Amino acid sequence: MSMTSKAENSWRTGQTLVIFCGAAVVLLCLAAISIDVGHLTASHGRVQNAADAASLAALLELWEHRSSGANEAEARAAAQAEAEAIAWKNYPEVGVYVDFGVWDGSSFSAADFAMAANSAKVRAFRNEDSPGGPDRTFIAGIMGIDTVDQWAPAIARFKHRGLVPFAIDEESLVPPGQTLTLYDDTEEAPGNCGLLDFDGGENSNSDLKEWTKNGYTGPFSIDPEVASVLVEGCTGLKSALKVPIGYHVSEGDEVVACIYRTVSGVGANATYEVIGFCTIILTGLQMSEDGDAIESVTAEVVSKYIVGTAETEGTMRNFMHLQLVQ
Repeated sequence: MSMTSKAENSWRTGQTLVIFCGAAVVLLCLAAISIDVGHLTASHGRVQNAADAASLAALLELWEHRSSGANEAEARAAAQAEAEAIAWKNYPEVGVYVDFGVWDGSSFSAADFAMAANSAKVRAFRNEDSPGGPDRTFIAGIMGIDTVDQWAPAIARFKHRGLVPFAIDEESLVPPGQTLTLYDDTEEAPGNCGLLDFDGGENSNSDLKEWTKNGYTGPFSIDPEVASVLVEGCTGLKSALKVPIGYHVSEGDEVVACIYRTVSGVGANATYEVIGFCTIILTGLQMSEDGDAIESVTAEVVSKYIVGTAETEGTMRNFMHLQLVQ
């Protein structure tokens, strides 16, 4: 082998060693950085979980205090305390900001005490103002990045579960766990069997089927100061409802019906004085021999809520659906 070949081989070996050492340094740096990235990502996940849990807890506390007779300011104060406690339980190092307001389907707007809030916005964070301070890094400090601020928002709202179009006479209510006859082919008002027309529409079978299957989710509320709301009736219990009613019976679903105190008028012109809500589980459906008519529907009472007096039986959690919207 010539001296030239030996020199070339030596040069190539040295070049390879330099490349290997350079690549090793890069890989070590990447591995080191991944430690910080993994730590910060995991911490951010915990911050987000704390925000999510706090927003849901705030709404539940707000609803339950408001339902027990607390005014809006008192209910919000209790809800904020609960949000902070739940956030810290999930991640003791975070700080929490809580706002109450209205979710209109696409955005959140803060509201003062004059308006009943239906949503809570929580911002959980780790920075110099939080109990645990900002997140510390392990390797990035070499580059002068010793800490990183973290924050995560969450917005939750509550809405009623969806009302089935059944009216239950206050006097026929039974305690939770007992069964009542929701419908027995009698007339609550002449030409009316206890069905409600929530939107004042045409009393169509399609509306009744939709409300019975999925619940009416449009605007519907009872002002605590007035303590009741007048709702139109529908004519008769339609045999077309046997399918959605049968579905709820087979699934054992909880649904929410209205409680009424008085009823007047005839048929579709009947007017119900609705005073509260009752969570029920539909348990039985009895059809006529020819299968063309509903003879009776039975249901187990889960809980009730009379708005004007805030009288409750069972738990208020059965009435509301909590949902993270952001």
